[in-house]
Amino acid sequence: MSVTLLNSHQDIIAVVMGDLTLSTLDSVLPVFIDISQDAKQDVTLDLSSVAVIDAAAIGLIIALNQRLVSSGRALTLLCPPGQPRGLLSLVGLDSQVKMIETYAPGPAVH
Repeated sequence: MSVTLLNSHQDIIAVVMGDLTLSTLDSVLPVFIDISQDAKQDVTLDLSSVAVIDAAAIGLIIALNQRLVSSGRALTLLCPPGQPRGLLSLVGLDSQVKMIETYAPGPAVH
């Protein structure tokens, strides 16, 4: 499990690699806290390399969205068809957070 942060002119892109479950949340939680507190841009959470998520991951995504919205920013989930998207839709998160299947970013600044 890893998270790589990329900055575009439009938003911060958090690329998550590996399963996002209760057993892996400790490795991503500090990154999610940092981007929710420090960044001034909107956030895109790239889940395209995540094969499995669980209820704990959904809770974390909901908390990240709430923190961003409370500071006037938005969360977008890059989530192609598969288990993560299906579960996120099942719990209704797709009605609260913008979900996309592909991303066309501006120039990345690492």
